Amino acid sequence: IILWEYYYDLEKYEDSFNWIKKAAELGDPDAQNNLGYMYDNALGTVENKKLAYKWFTKAAEQNQVNALTTIAYYYLIGEVVEQSYVKAFEFYNRAADISYENSEDKYNQSRAIYALGLMHEKGEGTKFNYKKAKELYLKADEYGHEIARLRYDALEGDGYSSLKLADMYSEGSHISIGI
Repeated sequence: IILWEYYYDLEKYEDSFNWIKKAAELGDPDAQNNLGYMYDNALGTVENKKLAYKWFTKAAEQNQVNALTTIAYYYLIGEVVEQSYVKAFEFYNRAADISYENSEDKYNQSRAIYALGLMHEKGEGTKFNYKKAKELYLKADEYGHEIARLRYDALEGDGYSSLKLADMYSEGSHISIGI
């Protein structure tokens, strides 16, 4: 994985791809997730969403949180797999329920917790539940999510937070933070 990161940082994606593939084939869940990411984004290889899904699934089987959230996202938008809010909700729940000591892992997990908040807020894959959504936004904020507190404050009726969120939406996709 160290060589993958070294070449990735140098933007030598083909070399990076070759090293991460070897580590993924040896069963490392982080490597499997990263290989899925490279297939998903055509880094060092041609884009192949089906292979990306395969590697994300292998990593998810080992509770790799980023892989779980990516698979959930696939189900949410219906890319690669048939759209299913229920399955997306299940994968986000799996990611949110993992217990971590490490703050970096908690930050990665904040995406799943925030997404669960959105699903409760919108009633996607579960019943509408603003109270639960707000609880999840506060937890995601505690874990370091960039806009979870902003969304919580907007639901509480804060006009500035609502305006700030609207501005972010108007700028376009910020998928890493749930917009």
